[in-house]
Amino acid sequence: EITAAIRSVDEEHVLFLEGAHWANDFTMFDEVFDPQIVFSFHKYWNKNDTASIAPYLELRERLGAPLWNGETGENTNEWYRECIQLMEDHDIGWSFWTWKKVDNANCPYTIRKPEYWDEIVAYTDGGERPSVEHARAAFEELLENIRLERCVRNDDVLDAIFLR
Repeated sequence: EITAAIRSVDEEHVLFLEGAHWANDFTMFDEVFDPQIVFSFHKYWNKNDTASIAPYLELRERLGAPLWNGETGENTNEWYRECIQLMEDHDIGWSFWTWKKVDNANCPYTIRKPEYWDEIVAYTDGGERPSVEHARAAFEELLENIRLERCVRNDDVLDAIFLR
């Protein structure tokens, strides 16, 4: 029904379908009900071998629809290289998650941590509520710091992702 509703106004765009359980369980799909379907899975923290993606390869073979690794990342540079190479070896498109993170260097760009940010994080973990002034200042600084030119570029991560 959702596909029919989309197609009533848009016949051009690809529809990405993800499985259950963090986009890893596709057992509910037994047919391709639109010619522009792509099945999108997530891959994190497991081995980078053909066995780790075998269910997706089987799905592609069985239903004849392309695969997309819609999320991967949050690991080491060596893991990134292995994962991206695995996707390339099996003709699977991919997207890296995430490109920017606050105060974290295992992504392509690091967002500089705003003043009072630790208070915000502590509050989300059940800690004391920050003052309105500190919260406003933290988020206003975050909005400035997320601009790409203000981020720290992590070339080692980019090299790993782009197999350089």
